[in-house]
Amino acid sequence: MRRILISTLHLVASGLTASSLVLAGEPVTPPPELTLRIDHAGPVWSVTLSPDGRTLVSAGSDHTIRLWDFDTGQVLRTLEGHSDEVFSVVMSPDGRTLASGSADRTIKLWDLDTGRVLRTLSGHTETINSVTMTPDGRTLASASSDGMVKLWDLHTGHVRQTLKGHTWWVSAVAVSPDGKTLASGSRDGTVKLWDIETGQAHQTLGPMGWVRSVAFSPDGRTLASSTAARDGVIFVWDIAAGHIRRTLSGHAEQVWSVTFSSDGRTLVSGSADHTIKVWDLATGQVLQTFGDRGGDILSVVMTHDGRRLVSGAYYGSVRLWDIVTGQALRTLTASTGPVRAVAMSPDGRTLAWGSSDNTIKLWDVATGTELRTLRGHGDSVRSVAFHQDGRALATGSGDRMVKLWEVATGTELRTLGGHAGSVLFVGFHPDGRTLVSGGDGTVRMWDFSSGQVRQSLSGQTDKVKFISLSPDGRTLVSAGYDDPVKLWDVTMGQEPRRISGYTGHVWCVAFSPSSQTLALALDSSEDRGYAVTLWDVATGRELQTLRHADPFWSMVFSPDGRTLATGSADHTITLWEVPTGKELRTLRGHNGGVGSVAFSPDGRALATGSMDGTVRLWEVRTGRTLLVMVAFPQEQWIAFRPGKLVYNSSAHGDEYMGVRFATELRSAYPLSDYRDALKASDLSAAFTRPQPTIRPKPIQRGRDQAGH
Repeated sequence: MRRILISTLHLVASGLTASSLVLAGEPVTPPPELTLRIDHAGPVWSVTLSPDGRTLVSAGSDHTIRLWDFDTGQVLRTLEGHSDEVFSVVMSPDGRTLASGSADRTIKLWDLDTGRVLRTLSGHTETINSVTMTPDGRTLASASSDGMVKLWDLHTGHVRQTLKGHTWWVSAVAVSPDGKTLASGSRDGTVKLWDIETGQAHQTLGPMGWVRSVAFSPDGRTLASSTAARDGVIFVWDIAAGHIRRTLSGHAEQVWSVTFSSDGRTLVSGSADHTIKVWDLATGQVLQTFGDRGGDILSVVMTHDGRRLVSGAYYGSVRLWDIVTGQALRTLTASTGPVRAVAMSPDGRTLAWGSSDNTIKLWDVATGTELRTLRGHGDSVRSVAFHQDGRALATGSGDRMVKLWEVATGTELRTLGGHAGSVLFVGFHPDGRTLVSGGDGTVRMWDFSSGQVRQSLSGQTDKVKFISLSPDGRTLVSAGYDDPVKLWDVTMGQEPRRISGYTGHVWCVAFSPSSQTLALALDSSEDRGYAVTLWDVATGRELQTLRHADPFWSMVFSPDGRTLATGSADHTITLWEVPTGKELRTLRGHNGGVGSVAFSPDGRALATGSMDGTVRLWEVRTGRTLLVMVAFPQEQWIAFRPGKLVYNSSAHGDEYMGVRFATELRSAYPLSDYRDALKASDLSAAFTRPQPTIRPKPIQRGRDQAGH
């Protein structure tokens, strides 16, 4: 799996000249900025618990480390300092120091009381993949893609030993409970056991394929190792005998992480098959299997009582599980999760978005106010669409249901069932009387008034991945994971015709406003790379090819058909001139893949939803961000504009943000401390007024230094 580089989400909202702020009579340069911290905007590579079990630490590809209150699920602090992905974290036995290893080739030691970096250890020449500490807290071991394992004296920060012997990347390290032996797993297919005192390797286990993780049992007699092999096998080794005691088979993909229970009787594994398995080591049987829609399970750690488990997943989620029941007890999050779909009302005044928390949010884009939250779906909301009169909203979800809502009140009008899989598309026919939905291999056309099925189109032999209805209502396009693109004549109900001549798999599809042009986003192939191809619907002829370095996740034509907006896995939105294929502008600001895009009716604004949990509204002509909107748990939310030091929020939505001053050592001051000066109920009016002047406030005893 490709490790995606995702930057930390820092949304700057200054807009003041240096002379407009004064700190103790001196100019402050640069001016203050609003900082927003939400979920990890990408894979969570490592999770660990403090010795007292009260603090959870997670490390991600967004270069950050999060400290969470285990009982409440609230973010205590965000540690920033690495310049690349953080792949591993380990806490000292006294719980006061944290070590982190990163793709920036450094190890950082953090004071957890203050959040400051105590020391940066440099010496490896490639990515640091894994770090661990000895039980006495005096020695740190690090594994790197340079093929080396280093032992560091934590008191001096110097390298005590460099362990050489592996012939390829070293992926994982673990220390035995007695602190005498270090295990290292490598891409060379072996696990080596080292004497920590002498630095000598006294045993080699394998070969077994690229070793992803290693873990010692509490008594130190058993070692578990997992590999990158797609058969998902876990090896349980008798260390003294040097042979495999048991092989655990059950995962359908590679196993990223393994950990023992405190009594040594149970092993837990996290896999690329999106599941966690709990194994009985005496019998080799699976006691429990539970899953996570957040993608590959990259890291797992058990609580000391063996009753609960924490997992870190590929799409940025950190979850707490009950091991006995397999139920997810809590998702540790500051936002409501990735935004799956966005839509603008016909009058351009209301924005709707569907989220992975199973809800739909309605926002007033002029004032920056969240109007209401629509609840009722049992899974992520994958598609949203306004009726032509703007009074009704249709939504499709992973729960296989289509729901109709009254926009003015948020009342659920009707639930339409019948799909056998996730509903990936909903849209209204131009006649205003027909609703179209699809995603499970069939397309259904519903009578909007009665909720009855008027017509059902089938013929896609594979699961439908993307669907789009032409603006004139005559043609529907569907694309499966392996099936070719098919064009359906909605009015005649004829057998679909196919688009041929393209290579690769289709990521998404879109019709031009005239219904004469079809855009197909294609994945990588040897001769084309990632591309959007434009096709003449009537003739099936390819008209234009637009190329990009990363996959396209979403796209939409402007109302006049002259511009195509594409959202990408690289966190950007690109605006293209359709007649020439020229790239007009790249919009940057999201910190996750952009999975949904929608133009305002006049084409002057573009709304985008991202895996980073935010929705942005952009001015198309200039490319500047007009509004950033974020929803949080417990009906909290915030909206602001980068470059303006004002915001609108719910009663406690501003508690998720801070104000940073360049002259201050602390990460940020709580934005809520400046509520009276900066909060505005109508952002459209506030943006036109002179910006307020603020100064750092005295630090209050007991306040968290990170401003959370």
